[in-house]
Amino acid sequence: MLFRNLVIVMCFLLITCSKQDKAEFAESSEASIPAHIRELENLRVFPDFEPLQSVQFSKQHKFGEIYPQLLSPVRGFGPKVAIDGMGNVFRAEKAEKTILVFDSEGMMKGRVGREGKGPGEFQTITAIDIYDEQLIVYDSNLTRINIFSTQSLELLKTLTIDSKTWDIEEAKMLFPLTILGIGKEEFLTAVSFEKNGDSYNGFYLMDIDGRIISKKITENKSTETHTGDTGRGHRATIRVPYSTRGELDVTQDGKIYQVDTGDFLIKVFNLTGELERSIYYPFEKDPLEEQEVLDRFHPNIHRVLNTAVYPETWPALEHFFVDDKNRIWVSTIVDDKEVHEWHILENSGKLLASFTWPSDQEIITSQNGLMYTEEEDSEAGANVVVSYKIEFGEKQIL
Repeated sequence: MLFRNLVIVMCFLLITCSKQDKAEFAESSEASIPAHIRELENLRVFPDFEPLQSVQFSKQHKFGEIYPQLLSPVRGFGPKVAIDGMGNVFRAEKAEKTILVFDSEGMMKGRVGREGKGPGEFQTITAIDIYDEQLIVYDSNLTRINIFSTQSLELLKTLTIDSKTWDIEEAKMLFPLTILGIGKEEFLTAVSFEKNGDSYNGFYLMDIDGRIISKKITENKSTETHTGDTGRGHRATIRVPYSTRGELDVTQDGKIYQVDTGDFLIKVFNLTGELERSIYYPFEKDPLEEQEVLDRFHPNIHRVLNTAVYPETWPALEHFFVDDKNRIWVSTIVDDKEVHEWHILENSGKLLASFTWPSDQEIITSQNGLMYTEEEDSEAGANVVVSYKIEFGEKQIL
């Protein structure tokens, strides 16, 4: 009887202490969350980085050489690589103004489009995307979308966008900066505007006839620039690597995932612009040192940065995307600038796995159980797209 009473008392104390610890943790955790994040509705906070599983990668195939583009930059932005459900890789060859198509093992299958101004031809390839066996190619020079079959590679439709008819008052210029597939007859597009002295991209729905059919769904801050004296009688403007910026990805089910690289915060919107939920991980940002910034530029550019005002820390994030399983991949900036620390989250936000990866090997996307990167091939003297098999395993407890 005495033993039973003792057990009951111990259990009561454990439960009481557990509740007290959780309450104290919740109070201290909430206080550490920035106010602009704490005020978000449907916010889920994950207090630590404890992955559920381990992950390993094994190199599989290469998908052709990518040589530097010796052309002036074009207006607009967007993905340059797309992978379909069969593992075929579509890669924009901007210099040749065509799209190279490789099978899942890296063998070239053919080309899509060519240089020109006719249907199915390009003056430039600004963005490519795949939706439901359709390859969507946006040409910002011609302000036009060409849609091809991913199976036959034949041209299905050409759409010329008359953005002058758009009624978007805040736009700095009525010009579509990118095109992403939302449905067979709908796209997500962006226009630039200014707010509080900074440049932003506002995102809208566009139909198959090139008409804007929504209010602004969301907006992304653009990378900041700095203008300084070169010491040779003129001034130059450069994009600074410590700038926070917005990034956005769209899933096949029409959900829009968005981050601002200043925080480990992921927002999920629907197509009406409603914020459905947010995922937040408290993350200690790496302190910024001026020399780390200068090391990224040629010495001739260092004078331009003489008048730059540096923030105290680097942004939290470098890049993110959502894979075909709706898992969220996020890379964080850490003290060792030769690597990024990547985190793979379940769609709920729970941390599935973490790993480090060389920062000069850009992870593009993950599809069909594979991870795709763009990295330098010393033998080819060029960059290549490379696939890696992903293998999740049980987390090892040391």
